[in-house]
This record gives sequence, C-alpha cells and structure tokens, in this order.
Amino acid sequence: LTEREKSRVNDYRRAHPKYAAIRAAQARLDCEGYLAGKGEYLEGALDWATHQAIAEFERRHRVFGWGHLG
Repeated sequence: LTEREKSRVNDYRRAHPKYAAIRAAQARLDCEGYLAGKGEYLEGALDWATHQAIAEFERRHRVFGWGHLG
C-alpha cells in the first residue's frame, strides 16, 4: 500500500466505530419514532435532526445528557 492508502485505512479505522454507534442510535430512535418530524438526517452523522431526537429521548427517559452521545 502507498502512504496515502495507509492513511485512508487508518482514517477509516478511527472513524468507523463512531459511525457505527451513531447509526445504531439512529436506528433505535427511528424505530421508536423519535426521528419522526425532525426532517432529513444523514446516516451515521450526529446532525441536528439526530441531536433533537436524542434530546427528546433523554427528556422522556429522564436522562440528562444534553442531547449528545457519550
């Protein structure tokens, strides 16, 4: 592999766990209806719609995390 390819592989290895965690959270939020009415969301990204859905989930379940994944 070239240095550029190695760099891309390393970037992927660092980013993939975060993407997978956000995607799993989005799947649950969508299944439970928290993403409904929030607009389009970008799969695997912690965008505004996902943030709002997380905040609503937290309020409903009395979790005080300010709408962020930890």
